[in-house]
Amino acid sequence: LARAGVESAAATAIECGTNAWHSLGQSWENNPGSFRGVPVGNAGTFSVIHPGATIDPHETNLVYGLADESARINLNALPLDSMGCRILQTLLQSVGGLDATRAAETAAAIIDWRDVSNTVFNAGQGVTGAESDYYRGLTPPYACHDGPLDSLEELLLVRGIDATLLERIRGYLTVYGSNTIANINTADTTVLTALAQA
Repeated sequence: LARAGVESAAATAIECGTNAWHSLGQSWENNPGSFRGVPVGNAGTFSVIHPGATIDPHETNLVYGLADESARINLNALPLDSMGCRILQTLLQSVGGLDATRAAETAAAIIDWRDVSNTVFNAGQGVTGAESDYYRGLTPPYACHDGPLDSLEELLLVRGIDATLLERIRGYLTVYGSNTIANINTADTTVLTALAQA
C-alpha cells in the first residue's frame, strides 16, 4: 500500500513537472479524488496527506496531496549576508518565538555555519554569529561546518538552536532543491513575510 501511494504521488509530480511554473491549486496540492482512500486491488486503500496537515482520520479539513518543498526557505540557497540574516531573524521571531536579539544572534550563527570563511558574521548592533572558535569551546568540541547543510537536524549543532526551536521552524525550512530561496507561488504567508524583510 505504501509503495502504491509513493508511486501515485511520484506520477502526479512528474505530470505536473512539465509545467513551467507551480502554484497552489494544481492537482498535486489538494486533490482528494487522487489521494484519498485510493483502492489497491484487494489489499486496501491508501491516502496521501500533506505533511503540514492534521493527522486525524476524523478531521474533515485534511489536505490530500503533496507539499512543495520549494515553498520553504532553502537554507542552502539563502544569501550569506545581511539580507539572509534578516529573513532568518524574521522567521525565528515569528515562528520560533525568539526575541529580536536572540533571533538575530541565531540567524547570524546559521549564516556562519554555512559560509566558508572563518570570520565571524557581524549582523550589526553588536550581534555576531559563531565560528569554530566558539564550537571548539563546547563539550564535546567540534568545528563549524562552513558549507551547505546536509539536513535540518544539523541545525541542532548551531549556536542558539535546540530541539524545541527546530520543531517550531522546521516546517518553514528546507535544505533541498534548487538555488531558489523559496517558490513564492506556493509559499505560505509566514515564508512570504520573512522574504519581504529582505
